[in-house]
Amino acid sequence: MIRNLINGQLFKTSLETVKVRYFVVNNNNSEPIKNTIIEKLSSQLKPIHLDVVNESYMHSVPRGSETHFKVIIVSDMFNGKSIVAQHRLINDTLKNEMKNGVHALSIHSSTPDKWDESTISPSPTCMGGSKKEKQQQQQQQQQQQQQQQQQQQNQKDEK
Repeated sequence: MIRNLINGQLFKTSLETVKVRYFVVNNNNSEPIKNTIIEKLSSQLKPIHLDVVNESYMHSVPRGSETHFKVIIVSDMFNGKSIVAQHRLINDTLKNEMKNGVHALSIHSSTPDKWDESTISPSPTCMGGSKKEKQQQQQQQQQQQQQQQQQQQNQKDEK
């Protein structure tokens, strides 16, 4: 994944081997909510690593939606805080987005000393479905039940 700079700044880890991490920035306006999330988290939490992934395509939402996101963030501001406290900081930072269109936010947060990129697993596919799909499934089940009842009735009539 190609990563760009935010505000022309490079952020370095406090690890022994200093690594420079870049932030994902979408320079076009096709994902304004994603860009807002990146900007807010960058300015409030000063991360050394930040990935914001729009996972809406994995769910039953219209094409181009920005409703489901995965945030992978590493920040010194998380030092001494529990995972719950880290997530609260992130949720507080993004409370406006959560109230206005973001339906789901998967958070993977860490301190620099505990950061291990290999522990981030891919998100599962959506298990839900649209109302239309559920209605179609219910109709199919009803039709199958009716067919079974009709077959049972025909078998009784034949006897």
